[in-house]
Formats: sequence, C-alpha cells, structure tokens
Amino acid sequence: VQQGYLAVYVGPERLRFLLKTQYLNHRLFRELLEKAEEEFGHHHNGGLTIHCEVEVFEDLLWRVAS
Repeated sequence: VQQGYLAVYVGPERLRFLLKTQYLNHRLFRELLEKAEEEFGHHHNGGLTIHCEVEVFEDLLWRVAS
C-alpha cells in the first residue's frame, strides 16, 4: 500500500478498498468505525475490517470525497 493510503476490508466478502488516510478524520467515517467497534470490537484478523454492505461503504466514500 502506498504512503498516505490504508487498506480496508468491507462486508462479508472482505472486498479490499484503498482509502486516503485523511478520510479517517472525516466525521462520517469516524461514526462508521465507532459503530463497527461497538458491534464487533476492535480485534481484526488481517487488517481493518468494516462490517457493512459494500454499497453502503461506497456511498460513504462518495460522500466523504465530496
């Protein structure tokens, strides 16, 4: 993964996304991470995993990028 990016695995299929690390500071992304931590804890095997539908995550990325 190139500098300034983070690999994230989304959904039951663990689809891999490369995110700009600056997205981690965005309010919507922080809320998603907090919700995932509440529901699933913060122990992840093999990288940061977001337990939501891929379509929901793609919509969130679109909103964060705009």
